Amino acid sequence: MLWCTCLGQKWTCINNPTDLCNKIESCMGGCFENNKCLPIGVRSNGEYCSLDKTMAPQKNEDETCENNFECQSNLCISEECVSASFFQKIISWFKHLFG
Repeated sequence: MLWCTCLGQKWTCINNPTDLCNKIESCMGGCFENNKCLPIGVRSNGEYCSLDKTMAPQKNEDETCENNFECQSNLCISEECVSASFFQKIISWFKHLFG
C-alpha cells in the first residue's frame, strides 16, 4: 500500500515515489485508481468516481441518487435509481399516447 500526504501544499509519499506523487497531484479533479486519473462520473467494474473523488459501488434500483452515473441502470429519475425497463415502459406509454 502506498501512503501519501500533502505537506506544505506538496505531495510527499513514503519511500519517495516521486512519479506517483506527481500523478496523484495532477489528479485532484477525479479519482486516482489503478495508476490512472478517472474523471468524476466514470464507471468501472461496478463502481463510479464519486463527487467526493473516491470510487463507490454503483447503486441498485430504488436507491437514492443525484446523478445517472451512480446507478447500475445509468438512470436517476427524481433522485432514485430506476431500471431501464421502467424507463422503456414510460417511453412506450408516451408513444401510444401521442402516436
